[in-house]
Amino acid sequence: MAWPPILQDLRDDLSIPDGDTRDDDALAERLEAAVAFTEDVHGVGSAFLDSPRARLGTIMLARRWYSRRNTPDGLVQAGELGLYRIGSGDRDIDRLLRIGQFRKSVIS
Repeated sequence: MAWPPILQDLRDDLSIPDGDTRDDDALAERLEAAVAFTEDVHGVGSAFLDSPRARLGTIMLARRWYSRRNTPDGLVQAGELGLYRIGSGDRDIDRLLRIGQFRKSVIS
C-alpha cells in the first residue's frame, strides 16, 4: 500500500457503496487535510509515511473529521438512545500517528 491513502481507501473504511458518490467532495477534502497534517507532522518523504500505521491513522483521522463535520459541538442525536458525543480526540489515532501525548520526544 502506497502513500498517500486515496479516496477509495476512505470510502472502503466507511463501507460506502461504489455507486454512492454524494459525499465524495466532503470525504476528499477531509482526506486531503488528514494527509497534509500527517505529512506536516512527520515530514514529506519520511519513512514513517510508508508504514501501515501511518495509512490507517490518516484514514481514521479523515473519518473522524468527516463524522464531526455537521456536529461542531460533537453531539449527535441517536434516536431513542438520546445524544452521544463524538470526541474531539482519539487516543488510537494519536498512537498510530505518533501525535499528542504519543509524540516522540524531541531534544534540540
